[in-house]
Amino acid sequence: GDKYEPLATALACFGIDEVDVYISASRGGVARALAGETPVLCLGADVAAASTAHQRFLLARAVATLAEGLPTLADLREGELPWTLAAALRACDVALPPALAELVADEDASIAERAKVLKKELSRKAKGIVAQQRGKDLGDIAAFLASALAVRNRAGLVWAGDIAVALGVLDVGKGGRQLTDSQPALALVAWSVSQEHLDLRAKLGIALKGAAR
Repeated sequence: GDKYEPLATALACFGIDEVDVYISASRGGVARALAGETPVLCLGADVAAASTAHQRFLLARAVATLAEGLPTLADLREGELPWTLAAALRACDVALPPALAELVADEDASIAERAKVLKKELSRKAKGIVAQQRGKDLGDIAAFLASALAVRNRAGLVWAGDIAVALGVLDVGKGGRQLTDSQPALALVAWSVSQEHLDLRAKLGIALKGAAR
């Protein structure tokens, strides 16, 4: 209905037409993208209605995560990248680069178990992305992942229209970590004054006006 028009507009703008959406009135602030043959979007009703800049950031970031095919990798904690990548490569039947195999040699059981799950969870697009990384070292892949995840933050900023709100979600600035301690936040601030950001804001304004008609 009209109540969740921001959600429908976000999905349309990112070209997502195959997704299972679950909206919960009791889970405020929730915005999770989950992998699967048909991806899943779990949202609090407040985020789906997106009446504030904070909620618009959360909504756009979650939708962009689906669009980029990165739900499984988006929520990694520090230190989880090597063995998760190893599991993803194994799930896609891709041989591990020697350096990565050596790095995760002691975690074979965990990798095998995670690979079973990922084989079912990863979309075709995500498997293609993983397969493209064969032969690259971990530094290359970490840089690729950081770049892909930056797209989520940029999408959130474009939708929110407020860099202070974006930094608050990223837990930097007032009440959070120092801005200089967060490379993703610094990158987002730099991008916020770019011509690309201004152009996307203009395009979004046109899209939103079209949705309102």
